Amino acid sequence: MKYCPNSDCPFITEHGIVAEFQNSVNRCPDCGTDLEIGNAPDPETLPKQPLRNLDPDSLRFVTLAVFSSEEDVQLCRNVLHEARIQTTVYTPDAGEGDWELQDAYGVTQGKAVIVRESDLPRALQLLANIEEFWEEEEEEEDLDEGEDEYE
Repeated sequence: MKYCPNSDCPFITEHGIVAEFQNSVNRCPDCGTDLEIGNAPDPETLPKQPLRNLDPDSLRFVTLAVFSSEEDVQLCRNVLHEARIQTTVYTPDAGEGDWELQDAYGVTQGKAVIVRESDLPRALQLLANIEEFWEEEEEEEDLDEGEDEYE
C-alpha cells in the first residue's frame, strides 16, 4: 500500500483523510506528489512542508474537450471526478482581458473542460468510453423506435 505524504494535498482537504493507493500507482493524482510506501497516517501527523517531489508537468493544464451544453460538461466532469481527475471549466466571455486565456486554451466558444496535462491520456480514454456508451444508447433507442412502428 502507498499513500500521499503531501499535507497540502487537495484530497486531504476534501475528504479529511490521507489518500491511499495500490502499489502500482507512483504519483498522487490529486497533487502530483511522489507516493510513499506504507499505510496512510493520520493527516495531523504529516509534516507541514512545501510540496516535494512535485513534477512541474503535473502543473500544466490543457483543454480536454469543448462542449456546447452544460449537461455535457457536467457528465464529463462527473466521470472524471469519479476517476479522481481534477477539472475546471473555462467559458470565454466577450470581455477584454480574456484574450490571453482564449489563446492559451484555444477556446473562443462553448465551455472547455480543462485537466492537468499529466491526466490527459487517462481523461481522453474516459471521454472515449462516454462517447461509446452514448452511441450504444442511441442505437438501442433507434431499434426500440423501429419496433414500435411495426406493432
